[in-house]
Amino acid sequence: MRVGAARAVAVDWVRERMRADPSVEGAFFSGSTVGMLDEAVLPSSSDVDVLLVRRSPGVKVGKFVRRGVLLEVSEVTWADLGGPEDVLGSWVFAPMFRTDGVIADPTGRLAALRGPVAAGFADAAWVRRRCAGVRRRIEGGLREFDVSAPVAQQVLAWAFPTSLVAVWPAVAALADPTVRRRYVRAGQVLERFGFADRFAELLATFDGGGWVRTGCGSIWPGWRWCSTRWGACRGRVSCSGRIWVLRGVRWCSTVPGSWWRRVGTGRRCSGWW
Repeated sequence: MRVGAARAVAVDWVRERMRADPSVEGAFFSGSTVGMLDEAVLPSSSDVDVLLVRRSPGVKVGKFVRRGVLLEVSEVTWADLGGPEDVLGSWVFAPMFRTDGVIADPTGRLAALRGPVAAGFADAAWVRRRCAGVRRRIEGGLREFDVSAPVAQQVLAWAFPTSLVAVWPAVAALADPTVRRRYVRAGQVLERFGFADRFAELLATFDGGGWVRTGCGSIWPGWRWCSTRWGACRGRVSCSGRIWVLRGVRWCSTVPGSWWRRVGTGRRCSGWW
C-alpha cells in the first residue's frame, strides 16, 4: 500500500472519531510516516501513527486495523504541546510539525504551532535545545533506575533511556528519530557526516559491545542476530508465552520477570521484529 492511501484511511477514521467525540479538538500524524511522500510504499512492518488533541487527558485508543492499515492512535493535551517555543524545543513534537501533517484543526491552534515550528526547526539554537532534551531524558531515566524492581522491569527501565543514545545523532542531524529504526537511522547519520567508525561504539552503549559481529552470531542461546550494512541487528526469537514489545524488539516470557530464562532455553514463539 502507498503511504498516501494509508494516510487517507487514518484521516477517514479521525473524521469519524471527531464526529462521535466532540472533546477531540485536533489531530495530526506522528511517527515514521511524517515527511514520507504519498507515492512511497508503506513497509508491511509499519503502522500509521496518529495523535489526537484534547483539552484534558482521555483514554488511549492504541493499535487497531482499519481497512487493511495498522493504525496506532494516542492522545495528547494542549498543555502537553504547549506553545510554538515549547514544540520547537521538543525532540518528540518538533519533527511532527516540520511538515504539514495536520489531519484536523477546527480551532486553528495546530496551524498556529506549525508555522513557527516549520520556520525555526533547523535553527541551531533549537537543535541544541532538542539535543539537550534527549540528554536529560537519558540521564533522568538512568538515575531513576530501581534495582529492587523485578528483573524484567529493570531491563525495560534501563533499555529505553539507553537506546535514546541512538536518537541523539538523528535529532542533531534534523532526521526524524523513529522508534523501531533508531539504530539504523543513527548509523545513516553517522556515515553521512563521516563518523561511520563510531557506530560500533554507539551500539556498545547498549550491550557492552556484543551485538556488532561479522555475519551472524548469538547473544543468548536461541537468538540469532545478523549484521546489516551498519551492524544493526535483526533476528528470529524462539520462546513461548507472553510477548514484551520493547521499542520494536519482541521479548518473550511465560512468566513475567523470567523472559531471559525462557529465551535462554530456546522455547518456541515465532515472530520477526
